[in-house]
Amino acid sequence: MSIYKLRAEVEAYQSFHINPDAIYDAMGDDFALNFGVKGESVKKAWVPVHCEFFQPEEFPTATPIPDLGFWQTGILVLSAKAHDVLVDELEKFGGFLELTCGTERYYLFNTLHIKSDEVIDFTNSEQDVAQGLFMGIKRLAFNESMVIDNMLFKIRYDQLLNIYASEKFKAVVEKYTLEGLVFNSDLACF
Repeated sequence: MSIYKLRAEVEAYQSFHINPDAIYDAMGDDFALNFGVKGESVKKAWVPVHCEFFQPEEFPTATPIPDLGFWQTGILVLSAKAHDVLVDELEKFGGFLELTCGTERYYLFNTLHIKSDEVIDFTNSEQDVAQGLFMGIKRLAFNESMVIDNMLFKIRYDQLLNIYASEKFKAVVEKYTLEGLVFNSDLACF
């Protein structure tokens, strides 16, 4: 079994966007700046805001809208199709926040399943720290037996900046041909 770091397939699919001012106006600065990296439920504070997809200039062939993507740091975006397929499996690992893009329903998934540092294989892991500041991850490996049954999770070791997924999550995504994610086995990739 493998663990993957999830990334949006930005070269092939449109990117998801919420205007930051809409978040600031609806829910305040603290919410906007910390959503996704606190590891806390925001369901009570959530106010649905307008969202959109856009084609990045640097990827002119990225025209389809994905079933799965990312917003900000570590917030999974799901189409209605992806939500319907994954809701029962994922709800125990976080919370769904509904919103509308054009006329379509979409969901943000706030991963709340946070693993402690005990899941880190420290022999094969290394943080990038410069002048006492966390800059990222140079190498990352897990004690796989401690995370293999978790479809999605985040870790404090990387400041809750990424979402990691199990082989089981990947299998469900592939079974239902949900498109838009890269399952990267290089856990330290950018």
